Amino acid sequence: MLMTAMLKQRGHNVVIAENGKVAVEQIQAHDIDVVLMDMMMPELNGIEATQAIRALGDFDSVPIIALTANVSLQDRQACTDAGMNDFLTKPLSGSALDNALVKWTRAN
Repeated sequence: MLMTAMLKQRGHNVVIAENGKVAVEQIQAHDIDVVLMDMMMPELNGIEATQAIRALGDFDSVPIIALTANVSLQDRQACTDAGMNDFLTKPLSGSALDNALVKWTRAN
């Protein structure tokens, strides 16, 4: 919930998905500007959820940013291959979050 608090403190509306399957449903039900995708979720992990979102075809312009503690080049490549636009490591600093949001919300 720290992420939610950080986002709300910065004035963002937040839609929470408790698992990857719900994340895919939420992007279809809400007007989403950017997705912060946790990599370790039940039902569908972050890679699987991203692949499912990208397969829908209607959300190619929505930036998906991976949130993970795994920092290997292999992990980063897996995120890119799945269709993610960026990669943030946990624990996440407020400045890293701010930079990513500015970068990806202005890009749209």
